Amino acid sequence: MGQNSTEVAYGFGQLGSSFVDTAGEHQPPTGKVIVAITFLEHNYNLSSVEPLSSGAAFFDEGNADYITMGDVAAFTDADGFSISFWVNFVTYDGDTALVTKHANLSDLNNQGEFYIYNDDGICRFIAVDDDNSASIGTRTGSVFTDGQWHHVACTHDGGTAATGLLIYVDGVLQAHNTTSTGSGFANIVATTEEFRLGAFADSGEPHDGYMCNVGY
Repeated sequence: MGQNSTEVAYGFGQLGSSFVDTAGEHQPPTGKVIVAITFLEHNYNLSSVEPLSSGAAFFDEGNADYITMGDVAAFTDADGFSISFWVNFVTYDGDTALVTKHANLSDLNNQGEFYIYNDDGICRFIAVDDDNSASIGTRTGSVFTDGQWHHVACTHDGGTAATGLLIYVDGVLQAHNTTSTGSGFANIVATTEEFRLGAFADSGEPHDGYMCNVGY
């Protein structure tokens, strides 16, 4: 995600609310429930920009909070896709879901298209081939800290190799730590799983903290 780029963004706030961050303000609309999709133009320097928690969605792990957009899109395009968001952890202990279109963490290779989650401070990005019960993925080293905002961008080139999955944290491309499982990944297959923030479709592994400015 470069400067002066355009992305689909989910706004937190009233229906039709949006914002344009051309001055580096990077202040999202207030509220918790996603109710609008808008186009966001931005031109900012990640090293000097930090979103405000007062304008972000708060996820209480104890309440298993999450936001769902339903089955809004299929991430099956051979050209690939990118997803970006800001995240802040109250605690990052254990496994916590960030952005997912997948049933649950216990079934890694079926019932979904992709998932991004925190693993004790490590960011993992997995693409799933539901037809072949296979997945490819990559992970970072320890990159998350409690109480700090982090910008995460995950990209998939649409290919079949795990090296085609990249994770950027705070504008820095992370080293490849690739994984693959199952009988052979061919492509992401469209499913009916929900696109969720803060949990898997079974409401498992809830996020504990804030998220904002999620886009793909």
